[in-house]
Amino acid sequence: MHVRVRRWVVPMLAAGLILLLGASLAAAAKRKVPPVPGLPGATGGWPAEYAGEPNLGGQTLASAAYFVWFDQRGWHLRFRSPLVSVFSGSITTDGKFQNVSGATAAQNGVLTFLRPGVIGSASGFDFDTTGTTLTFNLNINRQAAPREQVFLGAKAAHPARVPFTVSRTSVVSATTTLGTKDPNWEKPRPCGGGCD
Repeated sequence: MHVRVRRWVVPMLAAGLILLLGASLAAAAKRKVPPVPGLPGATGGWPAEYAGEPNLGGQTLASAAYFVWFDQRGWHLRFRSPLVSVFSGSITTDGKFQNVSGATAAQNGVLTFLRPGVIGSASGFDFDTTGTTLTFNLNINRQAAPREQVFLGAKAAHPARVPFTVSRTSVVSATTTLGTKDPNWEKPRPCGGGCD
């Protein structure tokens, strides 16, 4: 009897593990927005249209351009130009900047940058914030970047105007427990075309 039980228990356990693994992989494949630190599988309250890296190499550029997105590592800003260009500007937040990389200056909720003589491959920096808003003031050759030259998220959408502001609908705190609803969370509301 002991041998018979082993013959069907091992295959059943293996089949159960395969089904569980398959369900986990299927759920991960359906996820459209990359996870953000604080709550796996969520956007951290940032609008989904800013999620995911744009195809920097796949864009044929006739002029200078910015690329802005967030993912599980935080926010990223890149710029690229087929001609010698000066990229400058600032990003402001109502919180603090964290994990800033790429030789930028961040102080009192303002991150400033100046990159003279950029040509060719993408350059830029990365950061994260504790705040609920980010305002991007982006310049090319000391003038406001045209909105058509700013690409947002994996879909490479354009902002309504430059400068533009991104707002978080909720801030996931370190004390939020997985599986419970954050009481500060609100469902994003459509903004009727007047959004920043």
